[in-house]
Amino acid sequence: MDTTKYKSVTIGIGTWKKLNQLAHKEMRSVSRTIEYLVHEHKYFEKKYVDGELSLTPEEYFKSVRLEEKANG
Repeated sequence: MDTTKYKSVTIGIGTWKKLNQLAHKEMRSVSRTIEYLVHEHKYFEKKYVDGELSLTPEEYFKSVRLEEKANG
């Protein structure tokens, strides 16, 4: 592996299982799913900094998780 282009990370098995399920659901690889999630976080972070969102990215994603939990 070209270590100037790629890095390995270690995550807990529970997180990996969730990430793998999300990747499978979205028909992406796990690495592409991580790239997508980082991109989305940066997008929401910029919207918050620019004043376009009233919630921080963390608050927004927490509200989405709570909504999903409430809906089953």
